Amino acid sequence: MSVLPLLQPGLDALDADAPDTYEIEADLILRAMELASEQPYGFGVEDLERVEAYWSQLEAELSFLGCVVSLTDGRRFHLLYICGEEPEDEPGDSLPGPETVQVTQMMTTEDLPPQEEPPWIHEVADINAWLRLPPPEA
Repeated sequence: MSVLPLLQPGLDALDADAPDTYEIEADLILRAMELASEQPYGFGVEDLERVEAYWSQLEAELSFLGCVVSLTDGRRFHLLYICGEEPEDEPGDSLPGPETVQVTQMMTTEDLPPQEEPPWIHEVADINAWLRLPPPEA
């Protein structure tokens, strides 16, 4: 299921029925987890323990979301979710399909991957609460 309907240009952010940014970003994170579960890493949405950090660039034609997630078994992954279509500059230069996720397993002590614009969002309590994930143990 694509989240493209959440990103349509006709949506007015001031409309009371418009999705909240956290709702869109949470849906994108869940969709990235769903797509990642189809790959041979052996995890699914139910294994998500918490989002450590994320960033997003949301536009109607082409949207990106990157996140680092911790799983209940202690593993960490960097997910890069892309949805939408980018025009081809050259033949064979377009993105693979309307949505895709790139999955990279990370070491438990590894720093976040480099990301300049948009920057990583480290304040993740709200997005984790939106995803109904328990707060980290102190």
